[in-house]
Amino acid sequence: MVLRQLLLILILLAGGISVVVLLQRLPEQVDLMVLVSEAIDDLISGIQFLLGAMVGLGKVVLIAALVILGGVLMLGGLWRLMRLLRMVLFPNQLQGRR
Repeated sequence: MVLRQLLLILILLAGGISVVVLLQRLPEQVDLMVLVSEAIDDLISGIQFLLGAMVGLGKVVLIAALVILGGVLMLGGLWRLMRLLRMVLFPNQLQGRR
C-alpha cells in the first residue's frame, strides 16, 4: 500500500516537472506574442462571421414572415369578399339561417 502511494507520488511529480520544463522551453521555440495575437485575430474574425451569418438568417426569417403575413391578409380579404358577394347575391338565404 505504501509502495503504491509512493509510486503514484513519483509519477505525479515527474509529470508536473516535465510540464514545467516544457513550458520553460516553449518561448524559445514559439513566439508567444504572435501566437496570442493570431488567436485573438481568429476569435474576432470568427465572431464577425457568426454575426454576419445571424444577420443573414434574420433577413431570411423576416422575408418568410412577410410572405406568410401577405398570404394571411389575402386569404382574409378573399374570405370577406366571398361573404359580401353571398350577402349581396343571395340575401334571402342568409336571413333564413339566422
